[in-house]
Order: sequence, then C-alpha cells, then structure tokens
Amino acid sequence: MVTDEVLVTKVLSGERDAFDILIRKYQGIIYNYIYKMTLSREDSEDIIQEVFIKAYENLYKLENKERFYSWLFKIAINTMNTFLKGKKHHTLVEEDVILNIQVNAKDTPEEILQAKEDNRELLKKLSVLSEEQKNAMVLKYVQGFSYKEVGDILGIKEETIKTKIFRAKKRLYDFNKTKRDEGGALNEV
Repeated sequence: MVTDEVLVTKVLSGERDAFDILIRKYQGIIYNYIYKMTLSREDSEDIIQEVFIKAYENLYKLENKERFYSWLFKIAINTMNTFLKGKKHHTLVEEDVILNIQVNAKDTPEEILQAKEDNRELLKKLSVLSEEQKNAMVLKYVQGFSYKEVGDILGIKEETIKTKIFRAKKRLYDFNKTKRDEGGALNEV
C-alpha cells in the first residue's frame, strides 16, 4: 500500500489521482467524526466537501507529509467549528437522530423504544461537555489518536489535553451521579 507521504508528494507534483486516493482513504473516517459531532447528515456532507477542498488547496503548506492524517483532522475540526458558529440554530440533540436510529427487524417495539431512549440519554450526556471536550474525547476514544496527536490536531499541549479529557470524564461522571441521585435510571457512560 502506498503511504500518505508518497501520495502527498505525487499530488504536489501534479498527479490529481493521488488526491482521489487520499479522499477515498479518509472520507469515511472524517465523515463519521463530523457526523458524531454535528448529528446532521446534511451538515456533515457540506463540511466534508469543504474539508477536502481546503486540504487540496493548502496541501503545499503541509510540512511533515507523514502526518497528513492528523493535519486533515485539524482542518476538519476547524472547518466544522467555523460552520457551526455560523449556524444559528445548531443544537446537539436533533430529533431525527433519535428517531432514525438503526434497528434490527427482529427488535421488539420495546427494544426499539429502549434504543431511542438510550440514544436520547447519550445525547444529553454529551451536551454537558464543551465543544473542545467533545472533540478531545472523540479524537482520543473513538478515532484512537494518542494524547500528543489530539494535542497537535487541536493546537493544544499534550498535558492540557489530558486535563481536558480528565475534566470531561469527571463532568460525565458528575452528570450521571446527579441523575442517579435524582432517582433517574441512567447507564454509565
């Protein structure tokens, strides 16, 4: 398999097909990340197009061609944040996400209802985190980046990322504890 470094070098030397390979390689990963953060298919599609346009136009600025993946994530986060700031009515909990969850044909109506409720609770939990905390948590635990890589992507020191993730976990724990103390049945995050 051809490395990102080789593909980036080919793109910079004029081989546009090499960029198509990079798009195919990372489009699904980046889209899934953006969707987890926006919870909107339409917004995610708009953002991902913008991400790859920006990446193509700015590829010559990439100093370490081996780090294309984390550089692309940085562009995705910045593009998504800019997009969401410009969107007036963005909310984390979107009814279509809750109502259109994937269900198995064998699921009973009770199981489907429980899945929707679980999804609603997860969205509530995530809504207590700042955008930066959500970004750090998703990059670390969903995308599998190291603390250093998360720091590089978000433009924050590694130790600061560790602190942000620790605080996010504490916030989620406190949220769960408060709900349990109020008598609500809430699963652990």
